[in-house]
Amino acid sequence: MSDDILAAHLTHQQALVVDGHSDIPMDVVNRRRRDESRVLGRLHLPAWQEGGVNAAVLTVGGDQSPEASPSRYTMEAIAHLRNDVADQLQDLTIVTTATDLFREVEDGRFAILMNMEGGIPLEGSLENLERFYELGVRFMTLTWNVRNELGAGASHQDGNGGLTEFGSRVVKTMAGMGMVADLSHASADTFWDAVGLEQGNLVASHSNVARLCPHARNLTDEQIRALADQDGFVGITFFPEFLHSDRPGVREVVDHIAYVGELVGIEHVVLGTDYIDFAKEEIEARLRQSGAYDTSEFEYPRGLKTIHSLPNLTREMTKRGFSDGDIFAVLGGNFLRVCHRILDERQTG
Repeated sequence: MSDDILAAHLTHQQALVVDGHSDIPMDVVNRRRRDESRVLGRLHLPAWQEGGVNAAVLTVGGDQSPEASPSRYTMEAIAHLRNDVADQLQDLTIVTTATDLFREVEDGRFAILMNMEGGIPLEGSLENLERFYELGVRFMTLTWNVRNELGAGASHQDGNGGLTEFGSRVVKTMAGMGMVADLSHASADTFWDAVGLEQGNLVASHSNVARLCPHARNLTDEQIRALADQDGFVGITFFPEFLHSDRPGVREVVDHIAYVGELVGIEHVVLGTDYIDFAKEEIEARLRQSGAYDTSEFEYPRGLKTIHSLPNLTREMTKRGFSDGDIFAVLGGNFLRVCHRILDERQTG
């Protein structure tokens, strides 16, 4: 092992590493329905550990629920996730603040924050938002790709459209209680309506740079600046269609990190990997049905095929001249800072 590779390896080992977006609870639900236990501990924790990941935001249902009732599915996903974590409490824990996340990681446990990807499970009720908050959900992506009761998604086919009146109330309520409102998947109008509320609880957990890859799910320079102006972050995703049109690799991922860093400061960049290798066929089918993606040649970036290979990102960033401080910030420090401001300082629970 060369000195450069060894130095990058040590940097990655020393960092707090947070994955800002993962759909793994789908696998937990499917397997626990088949009476399997310790799904996270058996199948996912070893991969996180090999990749040096210490914490993740896990999606417990939302707009793209495979069931007739997204609300019921989300409740089931939360229950299954909690029960699965309870099977291995010495290694895994669910947290609701950045302070607890840091403390649990320091104590050697993998820390989980819960996210809903889309507001359909709210069923038009702020009481349901409070209910999910009480169950531990601290992130919510306002929309998936389609229109819901909060606003329009990125691939809405019947005109763009922005936040509804209910959607505006949801963003404000989330800000007041200490929840992160995620604008990945939002239409441009929904994005700008949310920014205009100036609540300071906005992020984009898994969206890349439109200037480098012009996709409806990616962000313009103006959108990236707007998030930075409210001290939010952009979570760079490894989802291939958002990186480059022709078989991207780890270099293209770092291109997006570097672009956001140069545009608004490295303090506004985090990771939102969005790996789906655990349920690739099922999720690809949903993506094709949505009409928003081309999954004909779906393949994660060279050098970052799975979460196991995440240390390769640190090696590439080191090779490109990023300082250890900047690497620590991107891998988890920025996520912790923004979440502390939104979750801890406004915590009502």
